Amino acid sequence: MKELLKNEYKRLLGNEKFIIALGINFVIITLQIMSESFPYYGSGVFVYPLTVFEKWIGGENGSIYPSIFFLLSPLIVAIPYNGTLKQDLKSGYIQNLLCKVKRSDYLKVKYIVVFSTVLIWIFPLIINYFITALLLPTIVPQACSGFFSLTNISVMGNLFYRHPVQYNIIWIIFDIVYGGLIQTAGLWLTFFDKNGYGAILLPFVLEISLYAIAVSTEIYGLAPFTFLQPSQPIPANPQIIAVEMGGLILMSILFFYIGRKRELCI
Repeated sequence: MKELLKNEYKRLLGNEKFIIALGINFVIITLQIMSESFPYYGSGVFVYPLTVFEKWIGGENGSIYPSIFFLLSPLIVAIPYNGTLKQDLKSGYIQNLLCKVKRSDYLKVKYIVVFSTVLIWIFPLIINYFITALLLPTIVPQACSGFFSLTNISVMGNLFYRHPVQYNIIWIIFDIVYGGLIQTAGLWLTFFDKNGYGAILLPFVLEISLYAIAVSTEIYGLAPFTFLQPSQPIPANPQIIAVEMGGLILMSILFFYIGRKRELCI
C-alpha cells in the first residue's frame, strides 16, 4: 500500500494540471495581497493600523478575491487528480494493478490522495497569511474598531478577539477537513459516469447548488464558501455544517461500498 500511495502522489505531483491549479490559486492570492495588503504597508504610524487579521484573504471581505478563491476552490482543486480513477478503469490499468495489491488498498489510496488534494487550496491560503503578516502588524483585533465581520454570535468569535492566531489555525484545520470531504464526494460517480467528469465537477456543483439554495431561501449559512472563510462574512451555523459534512461522509461510505461490490473494469 505504501508503494502504491507513493506512486499515486508522484502521479499527482508530476501532473502539469497540478502546477496549473496551484498556479491559479497563487495568482489569486498574489492579486489579493497587491490589492488589499501591500498598499497599507507602513501606513499605521499615526493611526490605528490595519493588521494581518483583517487583510489576509481569509480575513477580509472588502474585495472580490476571497469570494473567487473560496468559491472556485472545489473546481480548481479537483482538476489535477479526481479523474484518475476513471482513467484507471478505462485503460485497464486497474486490472493489472489488482493482481499486485488488494482492492481495498487501492480504494483507500485513491481516497487519501483525492482528500489531500485540498492542500492545493490550503497551501496558498497559508502562504497568503504569512506574506500579509510580513507586511502588516499582528496586533490583537479590537471589536470596537469596526474592521472585523466576526461578532459575539459568530462561531468562536470570542476566541478570535482573544487569540486570533489560534482561531485561524482551528479554522484552517476545519477547511482541510471540509475541503477534503467535498473533493471525495464525487468519487462514487466514477463507477457510473461514462466520461469521468462526475468526480471532477460534483464538488463544484455541490458548492454552487448550496449557494443557489442559500440565496433563494435567504439561509446564507448553507453556502460553504461563506463558512469556509475564517472571517465568517455570514456567521457559521454549526448545525448546518454538521448536516453537510454528514452528507459528504455518506458519499465517502458509498464510494467504498460500491468500489468493493462493483466489477472494476469497463
